[in-house]
Amino acid sequence: MDSYYEQWFREGEKWMAAYRKRVLGMSAGKIIPLTIIALMLVFGGMALLNDGSPQDTMNGVWAGFFLGVFVSLIYLLLLLPGLSSGRMRRNMQRAVSALNTVDGEQELLGRELLLAAKDSSRVLNYEMVGPKSNHTPARFILSPHYVCLWGSSPLVILVRLSDVSEIRSDEEDKRAVNYGTQVSTISKIELHTILFYYKKLGGSSSTEEELADVGMGFFSREIRDRVFAMLQKQQIEGAH
Repeated sequence: MDSYYEQWFREGEKWMAAYRKRVLGMSAGKIIPLTIIALMLVFGGMALLNDGSPQDTMNGVWAGFFLGVFVSLIYLLLLLPGLSSGRMRRNMQRAVSALNTVDGEQELLGRELLLAAKDSSRVLNYEMVGPKSNHTPARFILSPHYVCLWGSSPLVILVRLSDVSEIRSDEEDKRAVNYGTQVSTISKIELHTILFYYKKLGGSSSTEEELADVGMGFFSREIRDRVFAMLQKQQIEGAH
């Protein structure tokens, strides 16, 4: 039988498979068709505006179609490697390595996060609703000693609670570039964050201006507040 740690990795790969299915479904059902249609309209419209004949207009439409297919294939070739189960495993390994785990701790981590994922009070599944997110899935898991977030940026965020001295909620202004077929626009978005500050030697407190050691970003204030409430509840229970 696989160790709890290996089972946790397998659970991550399984979750990534569902993530990949969702992203590819969105691409095939919305992004790719809209890209092809937009290019067909642009090239057909350009031929028509240049006083082209009906045949010229049709040639423009077909040129837009084939260009759209080509662009879509390039898009998929760039997209697929980032959706592989191997990428999920590598990100999980990287997140664990950053914790500098001690002997035997990896088994505890795997066991706790597997059990927490089965407890509705300790797991929150939600959709990323924001620029370029395309309603992709994300999952927050809170175990007695660890915090884990899948589906954000980076793909896997892992925090050991015993390392943390303070947790804050905050807001951050970001700029997102929306690329169009002819015009690109820049929009301003508000990112809702949860910031983790690690303990310092000597026990000194973090200042207001100090950068957090780890941050989690959410497009939805409601989701951020729910996650923050889960963390606060655990802190209160742990203090007793």
